[in-house]
Amino acid sequence: MDKHCDHDFLDRIDANPILVPRQKDILRYVCVEGSITRTGYIERTGVSGSTATRDLSEMVLAGWLVRESPGRYVIGDLGIDHEWVHDEFHP
Repeated sequence: MDKHCDHDFLDRIDANPILVPRQKDILRYVCVEGSITRTGYIERTGVSGSTATRDLSEMVLAGWLVRESPGRYVIGDLGIDHEWVHDEFHP
């Protein structure tokens, strides 16, 4: 399990009003598995490629995830204001 994924972190995922359920599920998945790819996101959630890209980009901008290498995402440092990101992507 990722070092950032303690009980408090998981509670923050659940309490976040901006993350949609599939994003919360993926964050929990990344906590356990260590990373996810865009293809893995599509397979786990059933969304289109463009939706997967948008969801992953939102989570990177919000600090939930970091793009570790091309196509691979890991848990981030959570340093950005989540409401600002939501407003930018959902005017």
